[in-house]
Amino acid sequence: MEIKVDYDVYRNNPKELEELWNAAHIDSLTKLFNRYGMEKWITNFIEEKAEDSLCALLIIDVDNFKNVNDNFGHMLGDALLVDVADYIRENFLDEYFLGRVGGDEYQIFAPAVTEKQVILDKAGMLCEAIKNKYQQEHQNYGISLSIGITFANPSEKNYSEMYKEADIALYRAKGLGKNCYAIFEEEEKSEILTKQPISNTRLLNAGRKDFVEQLGESGFSVSKVMLDKVIDILQENEDPKTAIEKMAKVIVETFDVTRAYASCYTKDRSHIGKSYFYSQVESKNIPPRLAVSADEYKKKCFNSDGIFFCTDIEQTTEPIRSELRRMGVQTLLQVFVYKDGEIIGTVGVNNCGYKRLWLQSEIETMHTIAKLLTNHIYRLQQELDE
Repeated sequence: MEIKVDYDVYRNNPKELEELWNAAHIDSLTKLFNRYGMEKWITNFIEEKAEDSLCALLIIDVDNFKNVNDNFGHMLGDALLVDVADYIRENFLDEYFLGRVGGDEYQIFAPAVTEKQVILDKAGMLCEAIKNKYQQEHQNYGISLSIGITFANPSEKNYSEMYKEADIALYRAKGLGKNCYAIFEEEEKSEILTKQPISNTRLLNAGRKDFVEQLGESGFSVSKVMLDKVIDILQENEDPKTAIEKMAKVIVETFDVTRAYASCYTKDRSHIGKSYFYSQVESKNIPPRLAVSADEYKKKCFNSDGIFFCTDIEQTTEPIRSELRRMGVQTLLQVFVYKDGEIIGTVGVNNCGYKRLWLQSEIETMHTIAKLLTNHIYRLQQELDE
């Protein structure tokens, strides 16, 4: 069946037109341009460029990204892709055209290159930044970047030709050991300039490190051991405040985060009624005071599974963003607690020292803890009127 589009609907509604344009040109995950947006803009630039000036195309691939998705889950993988996009923005500012063209592949187009070395230095800095970021403790996912670079005069080569050249250079960078850039050279100029790469063996071993560390000597996962401790605490039938604070301490020590907590909503779900938590740092013992209803909070921040997965609080909306800033939060993981299909509270963890990505196993564990805490959160809610 042929689908007919009434384009007048968009012509008469600027907001609808903007949303349609964004859907066609912008990658929904990273907010960089998508493949179509990159190709269209670069093609138009090359066709309209009158003067002879050097331009550059960089193709960036995240090394060992499949290992991250397989071992740590797609939610962490998506967060990592957003993180890489942010690093690209920081290194390549307004004069560059930036895109995520699919999966773990990015593109950078420099429309006017005065010195090749500037591009090479930026590529090297980007490789170094990602390598350092993801070889730190709790961030060791074994990823790095391989970058293929081509320089060309827009009057001599089109986008398709530049893409093929950069792609060839990208695979040369992969063959050189990854975590480096390579420049496309014509056959008579076969020299390849690179940054010193890390060996493949080291990268692959690093990619397994955090995954292996999730297992204890007995073969039980760290998450399972932590859940056993939480269950033991909740079975002691202590008052909700004591149980929550003990549970929060176990989570903080196991995940090595700044703060863990549980809260209950008022009975009308208009705002948080009570919160109890444990923090590694005394100065971070900051009670929340978010005056947002459960339904509004869910609409603004949570996915369909009742999970608020945030690696950058600046991406949140007000008044949530201001409240997280007040509490010094950089990244968080929060889960709704339900009873009889109604939201009665939240369980969560905050990190204040650095941007932390959350493993799939950690997300699932917090989801399970939220279910285990149902009766305690309900008791806490009932105490509000006492």
